[in-house]
Amino acid sequence: MCASGGELSRTPSGFATIAVSNNAEKEFTVAFQPSAFPNIESVLDEVFINYLSTRFDPFTYGLEWVLVEDGRHCNRIIGPWEFVCDLFKIPLMSISKWALSTSPDECGFAPGTRWRVCSNLSDFGRNYLVGLALNELRVLMATDRHPKALGAFLRDDVLAVRPFDTVEIENYKLLQPAVIDISYLRHSQSVKFHEDVLRAGARGACLVQTDTPIDGDWLNHYQERY
Repeated sequence: MCASGGELSRTPSGFATIAVSNNAEKEFTVAFQPSAFPNIESVLDEVFINYLSTRFDPFTYGLEWVLVEDGRHCNRIIGPWEFVCDLFKIPLMSISKWALSTSPDECGFAPGTRWRVCSNLSDFGRNYLVGLALNELRVLMATDRHPKALGAFLRDDVLAVRPFDTVEIENYKLLQPAVIDISYLRHSQSVKFHEDVLRAGARGACLVQTDTPIDGDWLNHYQERY
């Protein structure tokens, strides 16, 4: 179930929104009810058939376009873990098993979330493509909502940058490609982050949650919208 319109002042209750555009029109916003879709492939089909078929060829999700969360500082990408190193390199037909077996909720497409269509890496600006390997959703929420959260988590070793091939995915509850804004890191942290990403190599870098305990008061503070 979906409803379309122009700019929505807020996401309707029970719906997620996607900002889309085709070759003939300006960007507009469409609202989708995630619970109405059995898997994420049905969501992608709905978006493509009704709104993007004049802009992209069939079976090009992951190759020519992707859905990226329209958050603030940490925006998830709807796609399999392999997108960390193969984004804009593999089409939907190559990941159809993942798309058919993954519910909207499992990849973050949940009521209240906002998404947009991205067609190339330049749409991400100077942000970093990484893999998120987390055990607590509230770490993701805090990192997205507060500009200082990422710096604090890196400083306290709550989060760390690791090469894609070294992440033991069975140890994490949340695994998802994402785009990270590091513009609010201190200069020394920004330099180290960049160096760590380069050191991770061509297969990509991941932002992983360590075993370091999290200060609950700080976490609650960072989850409040800035």
